Amino acid sequence: MKRKLILFVFLTLILYFFNACNESTTNEPTPQNQVADSSYFPTENDAYYKYNIERTDSNNNLISGTRSTFYNGIVVKGNFTYQVQIDSVFLTGQNVIVDSMYFRFSVNNEGKKSGVFYYLDTTGLAASVPGLDTLLQYITLDDEMRLLSFPIYDISSWTVFKMNIDYQIFNFNPIELKVVFDGKDTLNLNLNPSRIVEAVRLKFTLTVKPGLFDNARSYTALGWIASGIGFVKWQGCGTIVGVFTGNGVDLDDTTSVFTENLIEYNRIDN
Repeated sequence: MKRKLILFVFLTLILYFFNACNESTTNEPTPQNQVADSSYFPTENDAYYKYNIERTDSNNNLISGTRSTFYNGIVVKGNFTYQVQIDSVFLTGQNVIVDSMYFRFSVNNEGKKSGVFYYLDTTGLAASVPGLDTLLQYITLDDEMRLLSFPIYDISSWTVFKMNIDYQIFNFNPIELKVVFDGKDTLNLNLNPSRIVEAVRLKFTLTVKPGLFDNARSYTALGWIASGIGFVKWQGCGTIVGVFTGNGVDLDDTTSVFTENLIEYNRIDN
């Protein structure tokens, strides 16, 4: 009888410690490292950036040029006050395109900057997607794009923008742009003088699905950001790169590939 009692107590203790270990493992937070904060995006007026551009179309034709970005002024749209970003894009053989964009910082409960949002003019955007003409009344669109979400960790991901259709039993996103942390790279910037920086690499994925039963088409682009500077490089699908670099939302530009490299910048707070 004593031996049975001792065995029972022994088994009970084993189960107790086994469960305790399982609970400890289950409740342990997922390791994550912070890789970027709000210093990775300019906040001040009069900041200036210039990039070399190379654009390759579906026929492998190469066009080069430059993009200049200048931050100056504020504007009120809806319930928010935005800073003004003015982009001047010049491609060889084409006229200079000057466009204004509007962005703002969100702030968390601790008063820290938690994200960068761009105002999105959605006029005509839904109608530009083939096959959606008859469903316009069932479409909802984000009126802002979340370019960055701070702080950025090595497991970070977020939705930049989405279009949603909710019609009877059907609910899907014909357009969705997401971003994930994709690693870090050491880049040699072609500045004067040249400068080596460690840049956080973000992967943007645009998914286009005109109909519930249509095959989704995906396009990608990469953006590199560096502390105290901002975006130092873009590369990938022209539609994605154009959204944040003065070309607007152009769904006809998915076959082109843009590469933009920073060649000059001036941030007043540095």
